[in-house]
Amino acid sequence: MIARVAISLALVATPAVSLELGGQCAFDPETDRVIEWHETDGIENYVYDAFVEPEANNFVSTFTTTETGVAIVLNHCPTGRFLVIRASEANGNAVYDRYDDLMAATRGYTQRQVANALMEVGAYTRLGSGGVGGCDCASQGY
Repeated sequence: MIARVAISLALVATPAVSLELGGQCAFDPETDRVIEWHETDGIENYVYDAFVEPEANNFVSTFTTTETGVAIVLNHCPTGRFLVIRASEANGNAVYDRYDDLMAATRGYTQRQVANALMEVGAYTRLGSGGVGGCDCASQGY
């Protein structure tokens, strides 16, 4: 059974940020993949609305909440290199706040540096290449 779970986030509207608010992409917590909703056919676990935001240097961030906490996928669209970030409900705000600070910094960070900084505030992180889907990048025109 597939259930589409909507999430709500407090968002501050800014002209420089374009969020794709739920609908186009979904997050599968079993595989950490960002997929199109039509790809969820046959998936038996819950999938969640994914909120996609462009970042500098051809990266996109995908945010969602799951029944156990929060998930973020930082995907470098040209190369398919990704960072999956998972945090429990208890430390989700600290992880999200630190992630937001890193993305807003004028100095650039590698995905490994982002992973290390987030592990310091209690996140689980996984680096890899390919295999997290492409809905996030496609929704931003990559």
